[in-house]
This record gives sequence, C-alpha cells and structure tokens, in this order.
Amino acid sequence: MYFLTVCLNPTLQKTIILNDLQENEVNRSSEYYFDASGKGINVSRVLAQSGERTIHLTQAGGVYLDRFVSLANKDGITVEPVESYSEIRFCYTLLNRRNHTATEIVEESLAVEAKTETRVMRKFRQLLPDCHTVILSGSRAEGFSDEIYPGMVREAKAAGKRIICDFRGKDLKNVLPLGPDVVKPNFSEFCSTFLADRAVGEQTDDPETIALVKETMTGLYNKYGVTPVITRGRYDILFVENGRIDSLPSKELTPVNTIGCGDAFTAGFASVLHAGGSISTCVEKGRDYAAVNAMLIKPGSIQ
Repeated sequence: MYFLTVCLNPTLQKTIILNDLQENEVNRSSEYYFDASGKGINVSRVLAQSGERTIHLTQAGGVYLDRFVSLANKDGITVEPVESYSEIRFCYTLLNRRNHTATEIVEESLAVEAKTETRVMRKFRQLLPDCHTVILSGSRAEGFSDEIYPGMVREAKAAGKRIICDFRGKDLKNVLPLGPDVVKPNFSEFCSTFLADRAVGEQTDDPETIALVKETMTGLYNKYGVTPVITRGRYDILFVENGRIDSLPSKELTPVNTIGCGDAFTAGFASVLHAGGSISTCVEKGRDYAAVNAMLIKPGSIQ
C-alpha cells in the first residue's frame, strides 16, 4: 500500500542563489539548481525522504517530459505521467542571501489536450486500489473540467481511502460535499475561497479576520465532517480537532527557501495521520517538516 499523490500542474523548478537581488541590473549567479517540482512532487519527495512509499500521478508532455521524470526518479519518486501533449511549465526561485527572501516567478501552465482528463481518470482508477491515502495538491492546468477533482474524491471515498486536499477556490468548494478527510489551504487561500471580501496575505494577523476564519473552519467541520488545517507562515497554525479550534505556534527561524514548506507540512501531517496519530500530533509533525524545508535550498525537501 502507498500514498497516491496527484498534481495536475507539474513544474520544472530553477532555484538561483544571489548574494543580492538588484532590479534593473544584470544579476549573476554561479549557484543554481534544477528540480522536478509542483506541489504534488514536493509532497512525494518529502514522503519518500521520510521512508514512506508513494506514487505520483500527473499529466505532462513535450520535450521536457523525460527530464521531469528523470529528476523525480533521482529523488526516489515513482511518477506515473499521463500524456497531455502540453509542455511542462517552468518556475524560478530567486534566493536573496542578503535579505533572506525568496522571490518566485511562476509560468502559467499551458492547456492540456482535450482527452487528457479521460486518460488521467483511467490511470487514477488503476492506481486507487493499492493506495491507502490520496493527496490532491495544487491548481489544475487549463483543459481539465471542474469535475475532475470531485470525481477523484467521489471514487476515492467509495473505495474507502483517506483523502487530503490542498487547493483553493471553487475546486475546494466543489469537493467539500463529497467528504474529504482533511483540507489544508494556507491562510490567504482559505480567505480568498470563503471570505472573498477580505484580500489578505498568508501571514496576516488581523484579529477580526482570524475570528471569521475560525468561525468558518468550525462551520465546515460541522457541515461536512471535514478537518480544516490552515497554515499561516510564521504565525500559529490553526486546525480543528474533535470539533474545537486549536492552534500550534510555528517555529521561529531565518529561512533559506520557503518554497515547498506547505507541501512538506502536508507530507508530515499525512504520514502521522496514516500511522494513527491525533490531529494535533499530525500538525506538529507537519510544522517540523516545514521548518526543516525552510532551512534547505531544495524545494519540498527534508534532507
């Protein structure tokens, strides 16, 4: 049995180290890294590094497909790519050593070919019986319908699998009535989904907004039986356990690279949940994995 991770928006990630970042100037670097990435790959890499068996399902195509799979395999990730006839996007992380900042440049994904969704669902059904947990992470590329995430959740629930969802917006709203076990957006994503009149960042600490978020989290738990877990950067993590809101402080640190911290959190949380741990214990492991990830250059990593 294994963790089945799914991400419908794969990425090739270039991480570039700079002593300082000067806008409107030539910035040179002799230290840079190239990795398979995307939220699902990051979750898979951390699970693999923690000794868990995992298979990653994604769509991918184009001239960089073999390179993507090779980089993932090098990190111990088994990838099941479904042909999409669309190029894999690139993302770039600029790490500024002087200011301890990570600037992310994200290419929007290209639309997948029309029959990709049918092929993805066919492969999902093949992989579903031998997994114990399904982790759905990230936005979907253009070309997938609004039904693909609900379809996966519906079939996974019917098969008795545990389901963790880490995405936002209408995709998150659409799966809630189907009963995923855990939803884990960050604070900004949660607010944009459920409190649309409040445009806030992940690390907002406004008491009124936090009170509304807590009220909404409790409402989701009571209505759908789902456990909401909300990461907030350097601020306390919020979660529901046994119907009550609780929190856990994040670790204080000076980060090297924060890209993939949320995915490392998801992996740590999921591994303890599978082992039978309480929600608070899962959150603690997720926090610890996220803190380790923040101190490393490689995104979505604890080694």
